[in-house]
Amino acid sequence: SFAIIYYRKSSYNKNNIIAIIILSAVILLLSILCITLIQDKNNKENDEKNNTSHFNHTEISSEKSTNSTEKNTTSTTQNINVTESTTEKSENKLAQLIKNSGYSISDIEKQDIEQLVIITDNNNQTNAHLFSLNDGIWSDENITCKAYVGSAGIGNKQNDIDNITPRGLYTIGEAFYISTPPSTWLNTFIITENTYWITDVNSKMYNKRVESEKIKDENSAIHMIKSENNRYGCIINYNTKPVFPDKGSAIFMHCGTTPTTGSIALEEKNILKFLEILNSEKNPNILIF
Repeated sequence: SFAIIYYRKSSYNKNNIIAIIILSAVILLLSILCITLIQDKNNKENDEKNNTSHFNHTEISSEKSTNSTEKNTTSTTQNINVTESTTEKSENKLAQLIKNSGYSISDIEKQDIEQLVIITDNNNQTNAHLFSLNDGIWSDENITCKAYVGSAGIGNKQNDIDNITPRGLYTIGEAFYISTPPSTWLNTFIITENTYWITDVNSKMYNKRVESEKIKDENSAIHMIKSENNRYGCIINYNTKPVFPDKGSAIFMHCGTTPTTGSIALEEKNILKFLEILNSEKNPNILIF
C-alpha cells in the first residue's frame, strides 16, 4: 500500500518507480526474514521441550532399571547368604553329632560316603538322623526321629544274645518288605514264607539270608515273615566281611517302637521316610555310637 501511494504521488517519475520497486523488495525480504526467525524460534522451543521430556523419561527408566538391578542383586545376595547359612548350619550339626564317635566329616568323605544315617544315644534318648552329600555340600534331610536300640544299649557286641546294638560305621545293604514294596532307591527283596536269616554259629551261612523250604529248626535261624517288625526295613552290614561266628547276626533297621535284641527300630512312618531317600548308588552308611 505504501508503495502504491508513493507511486501515485511521484507523478510517475522513472527514478521514483525504481525506488518504489526496491523499497517494496526490501520490505518483502524483511517480512520473510521476520517470519523465518519466528518459525525457527518456535521450532527450537518445541525441540527443547521434546528433548527435556525424552531426557526425563530416559532418566526415570534408567533409575527404575538401576533400582531393579539393585533389588535383583540384593535378592541374589540374600539367596546366596541363605544357602551358605543353611549349608553351614547342616555341616555344623553333622560335625557336632559325630564329634564323640571317633569320626570326622573328612573321615566320612574319604570313604566316598554320600548318605549317612546317624544313631546317637545321649542320656538314654536315642535318635536317628539322615544327611546327604550333594556337590560337596552336606545337607540335613530333616527327618530326625526317635530310635530304639538293643535293650542293653549301644556297645561292643559279643554274641547273638547280649541284646547290644553294635557300635561303629557300617554300610547299608538291601531294603526288605513283607507285602507292599516301599518307595526307595535301595536294592530290595520281598520276605516270603521261605525267607530265613541264619543265626547258627556252626553254619557256613551264618549271618546270611537264605530262601529255603528245608529249614525246620528255627533255633538256628530267624523266620523273617513271622515278625511284624520286618514289614519294612533294611540290612545293616555288621559282621559281614569277614564274618566272625557268634559276634552277632541279623542286625537290621526296621519297624518298631520298643527296645530290640540288637537291631535299630523306628516307627513305620519314619522308616519309610528313611527308605524313600536312601540310595544304593550313594554308598549309604550308618554310624552308631
